[in-house]
Amino acid sequence: SDPDYLNDELAILVMRLKKSKKIRHFGFSCHGNNVPELLHKAAKTPWVESIMFRFNYRSYGNKELNDAINVAHKAGIGLIAMKTQGSEAGIRDAWKKFEQKGKWSKHQAVLKAVWEDERITAAVSHMDTFEKLKQNIAAATDQTKLTLGEWESLERYAEATRPYACDGCDR
Repeated sequence: SDPDYLNDELAILVMRLKKSKKIRHFGFSCHGNNVPELLHKAAKTPWVESIMFRFNYRSYGNKELNDAINVAHKAGIGLIAMKTQGSEAGIRDAWKKFEQKGKWSKHQAVLKAVWEDERITAAVSHMDTFEKLKQNIAAATDQTKLTLGEWESLERYAEATRPYACDGCDR
């Protein structure tokens, strides 16, 4: 949560842990309000190798976040998207606002959208039912890209549910 944690003291600890073979890589996760700031700081910190951060269809048009993702990607940091389903905490039926345009369900479409971003190394997705697990496996094994209609449906869905979604633990 605090970019000041990425300091010389932590760098010494990371190097010591690597040298003693207690860790092989170092990274962190973040999902608060300052994800762009943390991505920028990490890009200037050569011993940060990966970052897991909140990234989903509601944030695709966020210029500040996308600029930070570009900087971190260019620095060679592995970027792991989490909260890919949009964390619709407290609105159990919000997914029903998704208008399916094509073959992909909401759960599949949001993952396909993340996977289409070449800057993203991996994705973590909440799968609370076997049906969602099956859908996600089917989407992962089918290399078909989202159609324009599916992208537009995701954009409409993002607008319809944005006020109800978790946008970080500090909000």
